[in-house]
Amino acid sequence: NAPEAKTIKDSLTETYLEEETLQKKNADVVKVNDKTTAHTESKKSVEELLQLGNEYLGKRNYRPAKIYYEKAIKKGSSKAMYKLGYMYSHSMGFPSDYKKAIYWYEMAVNKGEVEAMALLGDLYANDYAGLRDNMGKREYKKAKAWYEKAINKGNHTAAKYGLGTLYHFGNGVAKDYKKAAILLEEAARNGYAASMYALGNLYSNGGYGVQKDDSAAKYWYEKGCSAGLDFACSELKNYK
Repeated sequence: NAPEAKTIKDSLTETYLEEETLQKKNADVVKVNDKTTAHTESKKSVEELLQLGNEYLGKRNYRPAKIYYEKAIKKGSSKAMYKLGYMYSHSMGFPSDYKKAIYWYEMAVNKGEVEAMALLGDLYANDYAGLRDNMGKREYKKAKAWYEKAINKGNHTAAKYGLGTLYHFGNGVAKDYKKAAILLEEAARNGYAASMYALGNLYSNGGYGVQKDDSAAKYWYEKGCSAGLDFACSELKNYK
């Protein structure tokens, strides 16, 4: 015999109530897990949080990288400050925001981070987001000042390359290949591959205080090619 309508209704109601109870239990479990995770995260040291941020950034998993950097910052990490600034300046997981990038770089600089000084130099030298002065010109003078601070404070290799490039192309300063060569060579001898290629170009052309020197150009193109720079390999073909 078919069940009565009332029985069917009661059965459906019981099923609904059981499902609702199960969902509530699952939600409670999630809340407990979230609280446990939050408690565990709060116990992590600033170094552990920074390391997790770096790991996720290396995997290009930007959302958790940002979260861990922010947590590290709350615990006082100056390195996480410039890492977060780097994410803002390079559109990693969210649109670029150069005001925020500058803010976090400068916060890190205030804590003595030399890396942040070099990154500020890059920001102004490379015209990110059209950063210009009141005359509409690139902020090369600011780039130069930050590169010099990074060099003076920490003998920063990438800053030497950046400043050497300014002298090489005469950006914000008078062209001076001699100064460029000194800075670029110091960076190159510390393994900075882009400097090796730049030195090859500098000696290949000569001028502005530096003699054209094909043997030196070939030497630095070889170094750059060995370091994996395709441009240097291409130029090296002219010296076979």
